[in-house]
Amino acid sequence: REPVMRSWSVSSVRGFLSCSLAWYFLRTGVPPETPPAALVEGSVLHEVIAEDLRHRKDGASFPEDEALELLEAEYFAEEASGKVSYGKLGRDDVVDRLRRLYSHWRSNFVLRGEIVAIEEELRVELPGIDLPLLGY
Repeated sequence: REPVMRSWSVSSVRGFLSCSLAWYFLRTGVPPETPPAALVEGSVLHEVIAEDLRHRKDGASFPEDEALELLEAEYFAEEASGKVSYGKLGRDDVVDRLRRLYSHWRSNFVLRGEIVAIEEELRVELPGIDLPLLGY
């Protein structure tokens, strides 16, 4: 019988709400052999959107061509790490879909208020603890 989680940290709740599948793999220590394509694609898209928001927070513009370049670089890094496997769609189809999703987000995003912070994941190793600690 698996132990029941009796309390949740703020970062654990955020992680679960952000992507329950990624949270499961992180907490169980059982990485998938190849992460689901949607998880990899979501990570890439989230990073590009976060970078866009960092620019907006600083009052700078983030040209769309630079954002799409970053998207391709992030996806290439995922490919190079061996985290990508292709099914029905090939690489060009996946990258094209990601480009369209980002462009759609960019053209429809309306900032109401101000951006005060962009969360970033931090991993640290502590002496005597065999697990990396994850925080935001």
